[in-house]
Amino acid sequence: DPMGNYDWVKTDILLPDKLFSNTAKTKEGDTGDGILDVFDRYNFTVREDEPFEKEVAIDPELLGKAYEKFNAIRPDNFDEFLKALKSGKKGDESKFNKQYGVYYTPREIVHYMCQQSLINYLATELEGKASREEIALLIQSGETLHEHEVQAAIKATKTYSPKLSEAIRANAALLDQKLAAIRVCDPAVGSGAFPVGMMSEIVRAREVLKTWTKTRKTVYDFKRQCVENSLYGVDIDSGAVEIAKLRLWLSLIVDEDDIQNIKPLPNLDYKIVCGNSLVGVEKNLFNLGLFAELESLKPLYFNATNPTTKQGYKKKIDGLIDQITNGRADFDFEIYFSEVFHEKRGFDVVIGNPPYISAIEFANKYGDNLRVILNNTYKSARGSYDLFVLFIEKGLRLASQNGCLVFITPNKYLSANYSVALREFILSKYSMLQLVDLSPLRVFEEASVYPVISIIQNAIVNEPVKVLLPPNRDIEIFNETAFTHA
Repeated sequence: DPMGNYDWVKTDILLPDKLFSNTAKTKEGDTGDGILDVFDRYNFTVREDEPFEKEVAIDPELLGKAYEKFNAIRPDNFDEFLKALKSGKKGDESKFNKQYGVYYTPREIVHYMCQQSLINYLATELEGKASREEIALLIQSGETLHEHEVQAAIKATKTYSPKLSEAIRANAALLDQKLAAIRVCDPAVGSGAFPVGMMSEIVRAREVLKTWTKTRKTVYDFKRQCVENSLYGVDIDSGAVEIAKLRLWLSLIVDEDDIQNIKPLPNLDYKIVCGNSLVGVEKNLFNLGLFAELESLKPLYFNATNPTTKQGYKKKIDGLIDQITNGRADFDFEIYFSEVFHEKRGFDVVIGNPPYISAIEFANKYGDNLRVILNNTYKSARGSYDLFVLFIEKGLRLASQNGCLVFITPNKYLSANYSVALREFILSKYSMLQLVDLSPLRVFEEASVYPVISIIQNAIVNEPVKVLLPPNRDIEIFNETAFTHA
């Protein structure tokens, strides 16, 4: 589809041959420096299911890393950026990231956060039917046990007795139903690492449960259902939104086995949305008829393949949003994702890595007018706050009853004076379930922050906070069993 009505059919793009291959100029033994010469040095895959490297390859995660590096480059600062890169001084280019607070989350951490999100969600939903430990085994080790469980279901011998507990097997259909019904949002989606990570974990768990539910759905079916029903994201940067969509599309394509009947890619315009997560619009939430029509059109648009039909649905949806917002069609969670709030009054999981921008940098970038609006909107907007503080409050407000916020942020909010109001807000009606102190690890190479993973539930839970510390600086062993309790 053309972006911004760009006429790609009638536009000639002239590229010199040497851009693709420039081997003639290389010395003996060297590879060329054209695009195809560079590509020839690597193996490629479109899988990014887990943090472990099963093959030496480049995958869609590269898109996220490129986004982090080049997000802040604009025509007016491109020469300055190149100068910073050529200086050879590590970190010179990081100031461009600081303007936007963009830091790419390593895959190991995304993997851990997504797994913990699912464990907490399922443990809450199946309270009394299966223990947290039994659910954790399904989520964390289910894939490695998959073939064993298949053999156990067929043979049922002592050699192949099930490793998954009786509670998991007896409630397999319920677990599968809950995984299909989960609603997940990343309010600062960036290049889409967390939606892709959540999809991978959900699909992996449903594949294991398929042994006991006897469903015939394929991995592709699970993925497409997950993208359509479970995943939502927002980002203020339009380029990030397009990269996030691309990663979801690539993840779908790789598991489409029926080559003769490949389905067209779904339309993700109302799933991954460009907008400001921290502001909303005045709306009349009692326009039930308009919301009902809006929510009936979204699935039709998602699956539409005919360009004329698709544009017709889009025009109707945008018109309904315009009516609900009285002409102010700025992004608002309760409008664009209204089906989630009508069904669950919020998301089961709010996950992500919000931007780290100080109050001074924020004012320089967005101006004082927006800062005044945020100061009047958020209880936590006190003093010289960092923008991630507001995202924590926003994320908690977006969580459904018993839903969880799972964020990786600087640990300053736990002690800084500017976050006293945020801490009071959290203690007023939420419960801190887990803190993972990542300060000994070099998580973000170009960011001078000491990160912590926070898991906070929208409920009052009378249990002590689980504080976990990494045993060493090796991020490759990033899993729950590797941590020590503080």
